[in-house]
Amino acid sequence: MSILDTILNDPDVRNGISKFAADNPDILKSAAKLLSSDNTSVGGSGGLAGLVSAFESSGLSELVSSWIGTGKNLPVSSEQVSQSLGEDKLRQFANDAGIEHHDAASALASLLPTLVNQLTPHGKSSEGSVEDLIGKLLS
Repeated sequence: MSILDTILNDPDVRNGISKFAADNPDILKSAAKLLSSDNTSVGGSGGLAGLVSAFESSGLSELVSSWIGTGKNLPVSSEQVSQSLGEDKLRQFANDAGIEHHDAASALASLLPTLVNQLTPHGKSSEGSVEDLIGKLLS
């Protein structure tokens, strides 16, 4: 099973993005783009490290660490996503994904725990391997 299939078949992801057109691959591609180290626009360092840093700066270290770790992924609320990423990144994501701006945080809240978990197998992040997987999602 590909990473894309794993993510889209996760019941939490499926339920969370169904109202945003779960069959819209641009949603997942746009989320992957946020995790790409090439994405340094709209502030931040880009990449998985930039996302982790944004959540840590918002006091959500334990939450984002659960996605990287090998245990259960803690859920994130749309409010926590908004607080961590900011309006500019959410607007950029919404535009890339072809969804309404007010739906961006909810879509990311459903996607990020599973996406980050899949990009960090065995509880580790290797930027090279993360970039390879993101490249496959974006192609």
